[in-house]
Amino acid sequence: MNKILGKLYITSVITYVIAAFCLSLDQATKSLIVKAFELYQSNPVFPFLNLTYVINIGAAFSIFRGQVLMLCLFAGSVSIAIVIYEMRTRDKRSKLLSFSIGFILGGALGNLIDRVRLGHVVDFLDLRHNGQNIWPIFNVADVSINIGIGLLVLYYILQESKTIKKDKVDEIKEENKVEALSEENS
Repeated sequence: MNKILGKLYITSVITYVIAAFCLSLDQATKSLIVKAFELYQSNPVFPFLNLTYVINIGAAFSIFRGQVLMLCLFAGSVSIAIVIYEMRTRDKRSKLLSFSIGFILGGALGNLIDRVRLGHVVDFLDLRHNGQNIWPIFNVADVSINIGIGLLVLYYILQESKTIKKDKVDEIKEENKVEALSEENS
């Protein structure tokens, strides 16, 4: 068994468990909506949220409307790129970055499955204010992708902070070396 799996990395486990969870939750919620609602039916859940069954034949905000093949190729390419990146970096990747790519992978696969299976994406989360829709209707896959992107931004902010700190430490060390050399030469 060990020869088949090779070395198991916690970063890989995080990535694929998060992706599987997001994908499962996305597909389960979409299935429930399709079974329980008529197309365009809307039911309030909270004052700020309705469940509204719509189909989206485009991407975010309905851009690339009707371009199913292009959107499938894009989502498939992103998913493959994430898996390749995951395999190449699993031994040195941070846990935060592993969570990020897991959320993005799960969301990308969730919407890809809809496009391949149905020719469109099922959306149903409808944000409201004073009874009016205030944002394009979306789904769990979209939420997963956005969480993943947010974590990716956080990761890069933290990395930049570490780089700045390291540069300052290196600068102080260099100044101390110069001072020590000048004291020796005095």
